[in-house]
Amino acid sequence: MSALEPQPLQLLIPGTLCDPRLFAPMLEQWPTGGAPAEGARVLDLSELDEAEAWWQRQLPGLPDPLDLVGFSLGGVLALALLRLAPQRVRRLSLVAASALGGTPAHESRVAAQIAQWRAQGPAAVARQMTEQAVPAQGRTPALTQCLEAMAEATSESAFLAQARLNATRPDGLKTLVRWGGPLLLLCGEQDPWCGPATQAQTLAHRPDAHCITLPGAGHYLPLERPAAVAAALAPFFRTDTP
Repeated sequence: MSALEPQPLQLLIPGTLCDPRLFAPMLEQWPTGGAPAEGARVLDLSELDEAEAWWQRQLPGLPDPLDLVGFSLGGVLALALLRLAPQRVRRLSLVAASALGGTPAHESRVAAQIAQWRAQGPAAVARQMTEQAVPAQGRTPALTQCLEAMAEATSESAFLAQARLNATRPDGLKTLVRWGGPLLLLCGEQDPWCGPATQAQTLAHRPDAHCITLPGAGHYLPLERPAAVAAALAPFFRTDTP
C-alpha cells in the first residue's frame, strides 16, 4: 500500500453479550510497530437486528478499506459484510468464530440461553457460557467478572437479536471462497464451539488461510490470551504484509 492510499481501519466486532471491554486487554498488549491499534474501532451491537440491515446503517460512517476482526458472533457479522459488500474488506481475522451455518444444536443452545436469561438474568447466562467454554485454569476472577459485567450491560432486545442471528446464521464457507482475501483464523485448543475441528472445515475451503491454535485456551481468547492474540493480529494487519 502506497503512502497516498488510506490507512485501513481496524474494525473489531465483539460477540454475544460482549462490548468493547472484550478487546481492551488485547489492545493494551498491542506490540509496538504493529497495525495501528490506537485507530481501531469496536462496533456496538446494542442495536443489532437483521445482519444486512444493521450493516447498511454502519457502512456510511466507515472509511475504505476495512480490516475486520470478528470474535465469535462477530465473525458471523463479518461474513455478512462479505456477502453484502466484499469490496469494502481488505483483510479478515476470525477469532474463536465459525464460518459454518447454524444447526439444530445451535438452536437448542440458544433456546436454553434465552430461557435462562428470563429465569435467572444475564449474569447467569454469562456464568454458564464461561463454564462451558473456558477451561477451569482460565476462569480467573477478572475474566469472569468482565463477562458478567458485559452481559449485565446488554439489553434483552440486543441479546435476543444476537441469539437469533447465532441460531439462524447461513453457511459462510462459500462466501469466504468468493471473497478470497487474506484470512487469519485464531482458535483455542479447548474451545468446544469454535475449536480446531471447526477451523479445519474452513481450511478445507480456504487452504491459503493461516490458522493459529492457542494451546490450553478456550473460547474467550481476547480475555484469556490477550498478548497472544495481539501478537498474531498485529503483523497480519500491517499494511506492508504481503
